Amino acid sequence: MPNIETGCGKTTLIQRLASLSGHELVVQNLSLQTDSTDLLGGYRPLEIRHIARNVYTDFVQLFCSSFSKSQNAQFLDYVTAAYEKGQWKRLSQCFQRAAKMGLDKTKQQKTKNNTTAISTEVWFEFKRTSERFEKQRVACDTGLAFVFTEGALVEAIRSGKW
Repeated sequence: MPNIETGCGKTTLIQRLASLSGHELVVQNLSLQTDSTDLLGGYRPLEIRHIARNVYTDFVQLFCSSFSKSQNAQFLDYVTAAYEKGQWKRLSQCFQRAAKMGLDKTKQQKTKNNTTAISTEVWFEFKRTSERFEKQRVACDTGLAFVFTEGALVEAIRSGKW
């Protein structure tokens, strides 16, 4: 592969093309010990804290856009405490309760004025997410929880990287 001299050393032609076209180039060093899961992905043990962080972040954003933060400060503090202390069962119950509250509110708004600030579909999706979180939590408690993690190649393809 021809090299192009740049200000900070040698760069391959592919790196230069990626840079000029505005694409990020993902470089993966391979060896004899490299496994196909490094490139394509594979099942790994589930880390419930990682899953909880994603659901918690979605919850806070959705809840605060649907309900008054000041009027629900005690509930939000309760949820935050459960998350920070790693009380996953309690956190899961809070997510499910919030999903029910959100769906009830969107139904009430829909009957009043036929429009809603936050759509019912968004709350249905969060309800599905909270149910999936509960299943993952139970699976983690039994020690049999795995999640598929995408490898570098699949991740690059999804995000438009080279």
